[in-house]
Amino acid sequence: MINSSHFYGVDWIGMVATFVSLWLLGEKNRIGFVIGALAAASWAIFSWLAGSVPGVIANVVFFFLNLYNLRKWKARP
Repeated sequence: MINSSHFYGVDWIGMVATFVSLWLLGEKNRIGFVIGALAAASWAIFSWLAGSVPGVIANVVFFFLNLYNLRKWKARP
């Protein structure tokens, strides 16, 4: 069994934040993009610790896409 403390819990934070982000976005709540950015940052750290360069690159892009879409998605009147 893999010792999960090796990743300092960022994998758990990323998992929970991803689920919450998707749920909030499904509810048309734009704060889901903020939580999504947190999830992407967590997964980027996890990927770095795991030695996955493509994972780091993908999650850095996801991080900035979340921030871009937060700015772009107007709050409902």
